[in-house]
Amino acid sequence: RAARNKHALVVKSIGLPTGRCASTQLPKSGHIEEGPNESLLFIDNIFPLRLSSLLGLTSIALFTDPEKILQRVLQQLREDKRFQEADPLNIAQQALPDSLPLQIKKIIPRLREGGAYGKFTHDSKIPPPEIEDALQEYLEKHSPKPWFNPFRGVKAHLVRGRPWLEDLHRFPNKTLKVEFLPTSPGAEAAELSEETLYSLFRTYGKLGDIIPQPTASKDLPKYATLSYGSVREAIMAKNCMHGFTLPESEGGGKGGTVLKLVYKQRAKAHALRDWMMNHPRIVIPVLAALLA
Repeated sequence: RAARNKHALVVKSIGLPTGRCASTQLPKSGHIEEGPNESLLFIDNIFPLRLSSLLGLTSIALFTDPEKILQRVLQQLREDKRFQEADPLNIAQQALPDSLPLQIKKIIPRLREGGAYGKFTHDSKIPPPEIEDALQEYLEKHSPKPWFNPFRGVKAHLVRGRPWLEDLHRFPNKTLKVEFLPTSPGAEAAELSEETLYSLFRTYGKLGDIIPQPTASKDLPKYATLSYGSVREAIMAKNCMHGFTLPESEGGGKGGTVLKLVYKQRAKAHALRDWMMNHPRIVIPVLAALLA
């Protein structure tokens, strides 16, 4: 009974009717609006990373929206006592103890990235970084470990930027491209040094390398490339830092610099196509023979 009551409180705390799951519909603006005394957390490792691909294949087979399939799955997990521990919302709530001075108002799942945004309210006298510090201290000792990834606990960080909730055909990987944008039209963005980038992004995981834009490159906007040790570390960094404005006082140049983060897509190998293009004397006679 205590478990059921706690679960009802969990659902109530995120602003949803009991027995219902979090909405997966993206905001029309693509951004999560924050009001007074509201902030965002990104909670990682509550969904398997490949779940979105599985739902996509299932939706094609059943001729339905993958988001509707997710709603059904989450509702069944919540209603069946045997699987309540596997409920992603339950996993997320376990990572947010009652002792924290916050109230979760909304949870927005990010299936492709294996986590969710948690929108919360807090006392105006308590700055969000202090809440993040308390949360980090709690998770170091009591982080829940989901059934699909028992060797890695749930992690959560304060969102410092302005995340863009897109559903484009882009998939997470370990490498991030960080673009430097001006804060207003006509302004000039600063090209951040390796030391500055390290200080901003090391908190989300072990950085394998920081590669500045080649000096001969004419590409705009200016950018740098970051490589993390794991995909989930890169996911956390992107979701927390996209849209972050670095002020002039911290090296952001006059007027500041906005950071835009995207996953750097790997170049796909087209060995067969390249071989055929590079050997026309062999390919053309073979094709002619086949056509004949």
